[in-house]
This record gives sequence, structure tokens and C-alpha cells, in this order.
Amino acid sequence: MGSLFSSLLFCVPSPPTCVASDTLIVDGVEKGGIRNEWHDQLSSVPIGSHERFGTAAPDLLRRLRMNNVNVQEMEGFVSTIQEDPAQAKKEKRVTGSWLFQEGKPQFVSTIEYAKGNVVLNAELPPFAGGWGTSPDPVQYCLYGLAACFASTFAAAATSEGVRLTKLEVSAESWMDLRKQMGLSGDNIMEKVKFTVVAAGASRNELERLVNLTKERCPGVECITRMIPLEVESGT
Repeated sequence: MGSLFSSLLFCVPSPPTCVASDTLIVDGVEKGGIRNEWHDQLSSVPIGSHERFGTAAPDLLRRLRMNNVNVQEMEGFVSTIQEDPAQAKKEKRVTGSWLFQEGKPQFVSTIEYAKGNVVLNAELPPFAGGWGTSPDPVQYCLYGLAACFASTFAAAATSEGVRLTKLEVSAESWMDLRKQMGLSGDNIMEKVKFTVVAAGASRNELERLVNLTKERCPGVECITRMIPLEVESGT
């Protein structure tokens, strides 16, 4: 699948969208990680406990939520997999069912997450046989790619001590659907493009974060590397 996506464009807009900021590196935080002189103490102190840190506590606690990223959990996971790389291995599974009631969504799945679940409906676009009542699968793919890129970008920024003030990611695809319709053998996917609009640091720093994200994002790897595919059939 990865070979189908040979053209990727990652964009950071020109200033003034990218605004220089004094919070490029948060005071007391080293580049390359959120570890600092408080880290060992913070990791053992519940959020909301200000007593041990006096007037510095509010700022320290804010760092634990920089960019809406749970830094304490992220740092804990980094420490865990440094000690035991096997803990970095994760598996995910989504199961859904095709529905046969005409005029209704065609595919439905319940997605579970740490604190709940959500029911997602999908169907073919109307021109390909859907009813227009739900997003189509490619839209979900693009949403997943954009969300994956954005979350990886925010995590990278946080680990580098960059406090973002804006982050917006668009994912676009260009397709030739003749193959899906049984009319051609040409590749379906012609190009995927990400556009990143970010602020809170210098243009150079934001471009560096884009490059880090391209290296680290699982979604990018899914469309740029040939990944083994297995298909099992049953009744």
C-alpha cells in the first residue's frame, strides 16, 4: 500500500501565521525532553499537590499539561520502554459489520477507548453506491491520518519544550476510482497531501517539528512504507 503514496507535501505557512514566541523553549526544560530538575519529584506527586513546590507549583503543573498533552503519562511511557523495549509493542483491532437495511449506513463499528466507546457509521459515497447518510471510508482514513499527524506533532513539540498556540492539520487525497469500479488496473491513490498550520514558535522551529513528525508519525509510515498485509476469510 505504501508504494501508492509516492507524493507527500508537508507545508508550514509563511509568517505571520508562524509567529515567533518567547515560549519556544520553556524555562527549565531541556531540548529533547521534558525532563528537568523537578521531574523525579513531579512523577511521584499527584496533580494538584502544590505544597511541596511553593509558588513554583502552578507553573510546574501547567507543564504537565503542555499543548493538551499529558506529559506525565508520556514521560512515564518513555521511561518504561527505555527499560523494557517490549512494552512498546502494541496491537489494535477494529471490527465492524455490514448492514443490509437499504437507505441506512452500510458499515457500523463500536470503537472502544480508555474511558468509553463510540459508534461509527460509514458507507460508500453516493456516486459509488451509498446513500449519503454517513462519511465514506476514505474520509475516515484522511481523518485518521490528520489526527495521527497532529497528535505526533503536538507530542514532539511538547517533548521539545515548545508551547504551541495553534495547530491545524489537513489531509487530502487524489484518486482515480476506475480500478475500484472494475474498469482499469491503474493505481487508485495518486497522491496524499498534508498541510500543517502551526504557531507558537519560529518558522525554523516549526519546520523542524514537521520533519520530526514525518519521521515519527505511524500514519505517515502506513502510507510511505510497504507493510505486510494479511487477509483471512471465514464464515
